[in-house]
Amino acid sequence: MTERLTAISLFSGAGGLDIGLEDVGFDVRVAVDVNPYACETLRANRWLGEATASQFDKWFARVASQRCYRNWGTVEIELLRNRIRVGVGQHSYLRRAAIIEADIRQLSSDTLLEAGNCKRGDIDLVF
Repeated sequence: MTERLTAISLFSGAGGLDIGLEDVGFDVRVAVDVNPYACETLRANRWLGEATASQFDKWFARVASQRCYRNWGTVEIELLRNRIRVGVGQHSYLRRAAIIEADIRQLSSDTLLEAGNCKRGDIDLVF
């Protein structure tokens, strides 16, 4: 099979299922979650797959001083940086996906299709 199956992700969270489905051949076109931190993670994971090591180092220096990591010790932060850095530039997840930060109850199917650049009948899986 040469054509990838097309999918829309609802309640995406940090995108673990999205990533797994892309690994087995799905093209996730839309990822929706109401949580801003989840959407930030989705956007970061997409960007990290295309980033250079230098871009990553600048990004991580900024991110490590914010919110969730500011109370971590330097050893823990360095371990995290090294763990993430291994995958930088390796694979861009959700590269074609529109990431929508919204309550699914406020979105129509037409909005989802338009965001994913799809038409009715194009979607193989909604998960």
